[in-house]
Amino acid sequence: RERVATAFTRLGQDAEAISTLGWMLGIAPDGAQPPPAEVLRDRIVRTTQDLLRQRSNEGPSVIVYDDLHWGDPASVELIGELLVAAEEAPILFIWTMRPERTSAAWRLKERAERDHPHLYHELALAPLDEKACRALIDSLIPGVPEALLAQVLQRAEGNPLFVEELVRAMEDQGIVRREGDSVVIGSIDDLRLPETVQGIVAARIDRLDQASRKTLQLASVIGRTFDHEVLKQVDDPEGLDRRLIALQRGELIRELQREPDRTFAFRHALTQEAAYESLLQRRRRDIHRLVAETLEVRHHARQEEFAGIIGRHFADASDPRAIGYLRVAGDRALRVHAIEDAIDNYAASTPLITGATDPELAMAVALGLGRAYEFRGRHDDALATYEALEGQARERGSATMEAAGLTQRILILATPTTRRDLPLATQLLGRAMPLAEQSGDPRIKARLAWAHMEVANWMGSGDEAIAAGREAVRIAREHGLRDVLAVALNDLARAILTHGRSADAMTVLDEAIALLRELGDKPMLGDALGSRALAGLSEYDLETALAASAEARSIADEIHNDWTRSFADMVGGRARAEAGDLGAGIELGESCVLYGDRAGFVIAQIGMRAELARVYWEAGDRTRAVEHLEASYRLGLESGSDLVLWAAAQ
Repeated sequence: RERVATAFTRLGQDAEAISTLGWMLGIAPDGAQPPPAEVLRDRIVRTTQDLLRQRSNEGPSVIVYDDLHWGDPASVELIGELLVAAEEAPILFIWTMRPERTSAAWRLKERAERDHPHLYHELALAPLDEKACRALIDSLIPGVPEALLAQVLQRAEGNPLFVEELVRAMEDQGIVRREGDSVVIGSIDDLRLPETVQGIVAARIDRLDQASRKTLQLASVIGRTFDHEVLKQVDDPEGLDRRLIALQRGELIRELQREPDRTFAFRHALTQEAAYESLLQRRRRDIHRLVAETLEVRHHARQEEFAGIIGRHFADASDPRAIGYLRVAGDRALRVHAIEDAIDNYAASTPLITGATDPELAMAVALGLGRAYEFRGRHDDALATYEALEGQARERGSATMEAAGLTQRILILATPTTRRDLPLATQLLGRAMPLAEQSGDPRIKARLAWAHMEVANWMGSGDEAIAAGREAVRIAREHGLRDVLAVALNDLARAILTHGRSADAMTVLDEAIALLRELGDKPMLGDALGSRALAGLSEYDLETALAASAEARSIADEIHNDWTRSFADMVGGRARAEAGDLGAGIELGESCVLYGDRAGFVIAQIGMRAELARVYWEAGDRTRAVEHLEASYRLGLESGSDLVLWAAAQ
């Protein structure tokens, strides 16, 4: 703590920043309680960005991340937040990764290409050519005979890791041995070189003594990195340190740290994979269960923090205890908008849910997973998740679960995305209402009234929408459902605004925004600020419209929410144009269309394109006008949206 405080004070960090870095590094102040997760996440991002800028004042910096394809989504997302520092300071970010399209690192690459194309450069590393392979082998074992060299070159195919492992295999088999500073090459008649690098690693593990091999296998179940204390609980502690030293000398593992906990890591993921695959599946499950139970006890006071790790081990053991832990991990990730982490945790628990699972837990997992999919714009996956919840509900005879799933589907089908289907939403509303009454659950009733408001509003039934919205607000207030109250107030204001009562809408929005700030619900806060900007524009209060849209856009950038980016730029662009800055208005309008396409935000895709077509036409740029108009009309026809009439009118 003293070293962190000294180093970071020198870089101009204040007490709050040093405290934040302490929480991040696992050396929090004694006796201090952590801030809410969403607050801590924001502080970590802000503090780390500031730290990089301060550090760059001392001179240019290079920041390197190796093997980023193994990075967890939340950590990789933090790196993405830091890239903006390269726009302002002499900082070079370098990272290496495999081209694995499902990894978080791939999403970081796409983000860098998209957001920083003028700074981003990519180098694709090809296999080593023969000359480079020969140089590598000569640096490891000089004077290798040509016949042996040819075998190595043929097998390695330019893979430097394979070259190194082949050299180790030759040493293990006695073909190559070192005598002082000299290298002696023996007979190659009996040389056996596996065909793959995985085969070489597996062969090396097989040649270990039984006790060391067992230790390596147990460590592989714990993970690519593993704590000494956890390994000691699942392995024979007698002679464990001696075995770990032998594994380090064999360059299979390495020691990462000794304080505060002694921690090791596999030198390469292939070593862990080979050791793991050498265990029988049943044996793996037993070890995963034992590791999970060990971590439960070891981290009893910090189980929320370690819920994801504990849950994954229980899941790999096919133990239903995983569901509760993974739900906690998913909820925690969702609170800080680590969406991919949330999806991974919820999805990992889903296969373990059966009819014997607590219905509230099963429902919480499905609703969390669906909401995470919605944040990512994966509406088809969200709808499928909610439909599966309804299926479970019918099997269990649970009106509460079925009404919850129907409510979420109604909200998606009523929202202006490419999946909007108001007739189907109306039909589902009819099915859900008696189920909500039957359940007697005030949260379900309030959310369904909110969904009813959305459907009625988009169907043009203003009085019905406002009445349903007021009912949602009443139920939420009566039962202290602050999260439901906040979103219901936000959409009630929008329904009021739709029918021309902007002053009344402002009052309702002010309450919604204050409540959303307290709750730390950034996605909905960004949406509410967009609505406030729209209300300000309706009143020709351009100052309010510009300030609210700018804050909404700032929040959207912070959480990478393309929907809110589009909404904020749509209102901000109109306000700029009304203020006389037509250039800025057009620029924000184009940005609105760009992000609207990414998010599937139909109003932006069709309506803003139609507006831009009119502006370009009036400005004399008829080519650009026709491009936007044709795209608007085509998208309107494809989506079946009534906004196609707007495009046609333009």
